[in-house]
Amino acid sequence: MARIPASSLHVDSKPPSEFEIDDRGLEDELETLRGNIFNGESVEAVFRGKSPGIPLLVVTNSRLMFVDRSMFDDHTALVSVPLKGVSSVSVLVGEGESALTATTVGIAVLGGKHMMICAKPEEARQLHDLLIWSLIG
Repeated sequence: MARIPASSLHVDSKPPSEFEIDDRGLEDELETLRGNIFNGESVEAVFRGKSPGIPLLVVTNSRLMFVDRSMFDDHTALVSVPLKGVSSVSVLVGEGESALTATTVGIAVLGGKHMMICAKPEEARQLHDLLIWSLIG
């Protein structure tokens, strides 16, 4: 059974190590997302993705916040979606891959489809299981 990891991040508290990032191209977006955590909202996980998918995804106890560079042509979108807006989550298996080694997760939210390419299969499984838990919980 998947378990959602606990997080103690709240406004005015010290951010977890997940909010530290090596990618200089995402520092502004990460700072914006960090500053957008509401009182009473906790961060469950932070995921960094590879191109062409979502480069940064924050899962809180009530919503998804992510960076999308393809939604609005030449603009970077900082998107917030309530967890109840997630309609499905999928492990996307490419040619020559198995579901156990796949690193790509598909997320359908409010009629739109997004994908996140994780660095490792374990990260993809963690993201998948975290979102599935919110769908069935």
